[in-house]
Amino acid sequence: MKEPKQGIDIQEFEKKANEIIANVGKKEPIYFQPKGINPKYCEVGMIHETDPNYIWYMYEPCKVLISEVKIIPKENVYYDKKSREYLIINNLNK
Repeated sequence: MKEPKQGIDIQEFEKKANEIIANVGKKEPIYFQPKGINPKYCEVGMIHETDPNYIWYMYEPCKVLISEVKIIPKENVYYDKKSREYLIINNLNK
């Protein structure tokens, strides 16, 4: 029987961290899921060069540690204009 995977995949973590760092100076939106959010939704924010450990919510006056959220690739996000919500494409059919 295979042992359950423990900890984090360092290579995957470094890959995501490098993608995030590459966007710091560009002020491009970052899509993310904080803990406890419905998996079909995500939030949008940005990283400011003076505060690179946090994602600032785009439409809220607050921030969250990058290490506490799941980053969602922008290709997997759909903005529903009618509901004004960001949806995860993989979960639209569920």
